[in-house]
Amino acid sequence: MTQAELAREIGVTFQQVQKYERGVNRVSAATMLKLAEAFDCSVAHLYGEPEVSSNTKSERAILKLWEQLHDPQRDAVVVMIREFLKR
Repeated sequence: MTQAELAREIGVTFQQVQKYERGVNRVSAATMLKLAEAFDCSVAHLYGEPEVSSNTKSERAILKLWEQLHDPQRDAVVVMIREFLKR
């Protein structure tokens, strides 16, 4: 991935990506999340820490959606997944 491609992916200029790489500018928490998503890894991985979870991009998307559901909806999703797995 080029600096320009990464910049587009995280919503900054390629010059800003260069500054991040050289340590001239600090990376905000929000940008760290965007970087982790762009590289399909965790923020912990970007810091060189061991992965706590091996969540993929699709798993993280499901977790974000899950947080928006109310308990009855969550129960229905669990039932649906169990039925799906029986097949």
